[in-house]
Amino acid sequence: MTLIETARSRYPADLTSYDLIKALAVIIMIIDHVGHYFYPEQMWFRAIGRTGFPVWFFLVGYASSRDISPKLVIGMLVLAAANFVVGMTILPLNALATILLIRLLIDPCMKPVMDGRLSLWKLGVLLIALIPITIPFFEYGSIGLITAIFGYLVRHRDSLKNPRVVTYYMVFSLTVFVLMQLYWFKFSIPQFALVIAGTLMIRMLLLNFQSVTYPDLSQKMFTPLKTVIQIMGRYTLEIYVAHLLLFKVAAVLLEIDPHRFAWFRLPLF
Repeated sequence: MTLIETARSRYPADLTSYDLIKALAVIIMIIDHVGHYFYPEQMWFRAIGRTGFPVWFFLVGYASSRDISPKLVIGMLVLAAANFVVGMTILPLNALATILLIRLLIDPCMKPVMDGRLSLWKLGVLLIALIPITIPFFEYGSIGLITAIFGYLVRHRDSLKNPRVVTYYMVFSLTVFVLMQLYWFKFSIPQFALVIAGTLMIRMLLLNFQSVTYPDLSQKMFTPLKTVIQIMGRYTLEIYVAHLLLFKVAAVLLEIDPHRFAWFRLPLF
């Protein structure tokens, strides 16, 4: 069975809101990684790439399932092993490890908030305090969980005493994220403006995110384009792992930066 046939058998035939937002995030992610691996001095790649960050962790929090799939664990281990092969640092562990940890932690963290036993804002401040502790060990650290909570709140909006909290929290999580990006990447003012504007646009889309199917759009769209969007939206894990493996090997073979990429070197941090 081909990849396209598999997608058609497992998912709706029509485009979904998941397909569209994930396809957008995949494109942004690849632009980000092109900059990271091949053009590290060109910060515009990274500025564009930062805008798609919220999607992945938002969807972890928004999801109804907390299953730890074997594919997720295997992908995490494969990328960790690939870092050893191409001489990249072992820590922090890749974003798949962060996603795995968030799936384990988000419900226990949010249950006392939803029950009224813990203030959402106190939890947020605690997670900010944990950023410097978690970043060395997990990619994005507790910022990933801060963003996933946004997704959790959007899904459970109807259970909140004050639904406007979702908007307030969106602003909170966006502010934390963009300030950390400025600190880490030292963007120029125009680049930082792009990060703010792009991230705000994505988060506004996510603020009203729902699982929706688009039959009319599916019928009107050029079929090959629809298929590409569905593949990007339904095989994001495979695309994430495959393109990173390709980029890592290419960075060594092309001798992009021997200080960053070299065969079988074992830097820890």
